[in-house]
Amino acid sequence: MTKGNPFFTLAVVAGLEIAEVCKLLLDKGSILADSALSIDLLDMEFTEITL
Repeated sequence: MTKGNPFFTLAVVAGLEIAEVCKLLLDKGSILADSALSIDLLDMEFTEITL
């Protein structure tokens, strides 16, 4: 068993970052301004944390 992040973690995070940029450029939806996103890929849970 290897330790660390599964290989697809980078692709998931990159996709979410691209979605945020698209929302900014198109002025659509709400962005994660002044907050962080915690991602649990094992349980597929996303938690927004206000900073």
